Amino acid sequence: MAGGHNVYAACVISCNFVILAMQHNWTFLGELLMALQIGSYFGTVLIQAEFSRFFLIYQFTEEYFTNIAAWLGFFLCIVFSLLLISLANSELNLCCKRCCRKRDLAASTTVPIEPKEFTVEDEYSM
Repeated sequence: MAGGHNVYAACVISCNFVILAMQHNWTFLGELLMALQIGSYFGTVLIQAEFSRFFLIYQFTEEYFTNIAAWLGFFLCIVFSLLLISLANSELNLCCKRCCRKRDLAASTTVPIEPKEFTVEDEYSM
């Protein structure tokens, strides 16, 4: 049971890092929002574990924190996702720079075309 919740927690954290990295929003407000979203997940799970209404996770706090394999998988998932996020972000930036360089190069080598007067005969001659 604890393994599944750790996987979901890793997904929550990874998604927050992806959003933060792709928006380039490394400001205090963006980081605070990310920290609140991650903290609210753990807070919600711990609060729900105390109520019998949530019977699937009722009083599983001890199992949740003592499952070493689940936490090892959680930390490895976070580490590898952070590495892949930074790699994907740098590749995306490199690709954008190449495309912009080609566009700017193509725009600087073209000769501007003078506008042509449009007449009614031109429309019928096509």
